[in-house]
Amino acid sequence: MTVSFISTGSIVYDGCACDKQHNCTSQAKFIDTNSSETISIKGLKVGCTPSESLFASTLECFYGPSCIELFEKYTNSTKSVHLSIKNMKQFSLNTTVQQLVDKLFIEDWNKTTNYSSYYETCSPSSCSYTYIQKFNPFHALTLAIGFQGGMSILLRWICPKLVRIIFKIYKHRKREQNIVQPIIATQNTSTDGIPCHLETKANSSSTIQRPWKTIFIWILVIAIIIATLIVFSILFAKFQLTAETTSTSMSFQYTKFFRRSST
Repeated sequence: MTVSFISTGSIVYDGCACDKQHNCTSQAKFIDTNSSETISIKGLKVGCTPSESLFASTLECFYGPSCIELFEKYTNSTKSVHLSIKNMKQFSLNTTVQQLVDKLFIEDWNKTTNYSSYYETCSPSSCSYTYIQKFNPFHALTLAIGFQGGMSILLRWICPKLVRIIFKIYKHRKREQNIVQPIIATQNTSTDGIPCHLETKANSSSTIQRPWKTIFIWILVIAIIIATLIVFSILFAKFQLTAETTSTSMSFQYTKFFRRSST
């Protein structure tokens, strides 16, 4: 029985082994089948994976006529591609494909803003952004001082009226109302043998006390007014410190994307 083994080894590019590093690259070359001569391709790389080779390469070969002719020769292509460096503003000839991908292959942003054209083209149903307003102690202090001022004005107007009402109720309670009711007493006497029928009237008094209904109603009304003002002030302060959502003409996410891409 014969056992055969096949020895395997990692590919090495310019001293870099692919089993240790995945980003090993080397200069790409054309090999002439007739003379076994190698011709370097300017800017293009070969490596462990096609993606790493592409990202490490540059496009400077496609800006030179000699390199384009070399591609036409070895690929038997009849289509010519000639790129011009006159329109290049942000990138240079030695910019790698990875850098182009990071910049989304965009040479320059058109910074002209036209919201009407944007809405006519995109026709969004709605655009909005949300921001969270942080707690501001000075704003809370201002609200507390304003609330205290409002309460002082309200109590300055209510307290004198409340004192007058309580004083009047006290006077009415102190003053007794007497109701006189006649009581008829009959007495029979005789004068010189002639009977007489006499009627006398006596006075009796009964005291009627004024109920607490009026003072209770006024105290209840004042308590309701004060409670309403306190609740309104708390809700107003809470509303000022919560997140607010505002409709705008452009989404915040698109604005952030434009700013990151233009820098």
